[in-house]
Amino acid sequence: MICSVAASGEAFIVGRMSGTVNKYTLPYIQLENKLQLRCRPQQLHLNCDGTRFSIIDINGVLSFYDMEADSAAGAQTGIGGGMKQSQGEHLAQETKEVWSLIWSSDNPKLCAIMEKNRLFICKDYVREEPILTSGYLCDFSNL
Repeated sequence: MICSVAASGEAFIVGRMSGTVNKYTLPYIQLENKLQLRCRPQQLHLNCDGTRFSIIDINGVLSFYDMEADSAAGAQTGIGGGMKQSQGEHLAQETKEVWSLIWSSDNPKLCAIMEKNRLFICKDYVREEPILTSGYLCDFSNL
């Protein structure tokens, strides 16, 4: 059963309750990868170039998946059409009590995270000092 969807200009991903994420290429909607997560995703967010995505699970825990990283298992070629099984890596870094995230529309390494009443800007998964706010995230660019 599908529980979350995210899209960028070149691809979209579909999260399933089992923790599987299917990546499809656009505009042909062809299955490119099947990725396995450690959790059940509630929200998925793709960065602007489709190389990374964030996962907020059903418990409000944030984690990241880097589709360009070489995982310990390595990428394996699947049967038929050269589809890949488990390309990339679900990173070990986790943050609790996250309720919103948005990727920068012009920089694939930047994202803004809302945790409780604090806003964090992350560059390449490293957080800057928090800013107290009670607002919602809508757009993030030109930082």
